Amino acid sequence: MAKYKRPAQHVVEEPTFFVKHYWRLSVEFVSKHKDEALTAALVVAVIVLGVVVWHRYAQARTASAWQEQGLLTTTAQLEAAARKYASTPVGPWLALSLGDRYYMLGDNDKAAREYSNAAAGAEGLLALRAKYSLSTAYESAGKFADAKAVLEPLSKESGFWGIKAAERLKALPQDEAVYRKYTALVEAAKAAAAKAAEAGKTAAAAAPAVRESREAGQAGEVAGTVSEIPAGAPGTDSALTVQGQTAPAAGAGSSAAVTSEAKPAGAASAPAAEGK
Repeated sequence: MAKYKRPAQHVVEEPTFFVKHYWRLSVEFVSKHKDEALTAALVVAVIVLGVVVWHRYAQARTASAWQEQGLLTTTAQLEAAARKYASTPVGPWLALSLGDRYYMLGDNDKAAREYSNAAAGAEGLLALRAKYSLSTAYESAGKFADAKAVLEPLSKESGFWGIKAAERLKALPQDEAVYRKYTALVEAAKAAAAKAAEAGKTAAAAAPAVRESREAGQAGEVAGTVSEIPAGAPGTDSALTVQGQTAPAAGAGSSAAVTSEAKPAGAASAPAAEGK
């Protein structure tokens, strides 16, 4: 193939010949480097094909995430979906919803984590809303320095969330003082409850000794009552029953048993009246 020669200057200036000229130069270059050109074409084709496949796959995942979002009911399902679709455009929305769920459950640390994830992956109003919620979670957890660090740059934004952040930033010192007082009261109540529980344990540990002492005292009283009954008193039985224990009587010929719990000290059994 003959080498293509550059045309004259006046021919190059015409648009049609200009295009034809560089087209023929390209053909001549490719003909000289066929292997390299084929390899480059294959690489470009693979890259383009990969981009197209990935784009369609991402679209399918995004559509599936939007559909699944409306079916999530439990916290576990919401957390699994947030991890599964974190790389999709739905990821920040799921993280924000999960943060709201944790915040309502009172788990401020997990709520702050999810709000932070949402703010990192979102843009525009969604990112501003996630940052404001993050400051709220920090404040509820008592981390007022972190809340202030989030609110200060957010308060400089224009629009609704910027105004809300400025208001919260202004009220933050007062809220912190109230929180500190509340925390002190809670800690005092916990200390009092722990002290009362310890006193209860001490009393429970001492209860067996007190019971044994009381039983020993009652046994002594019973023994003293029985000792006051004269030996061989009329009407006594051959045995005296004292709190479930039987002891031999001092006299014989008696007909009734004497129970110390049923009779006053020193009392004797009345003789039977039948037959007299």
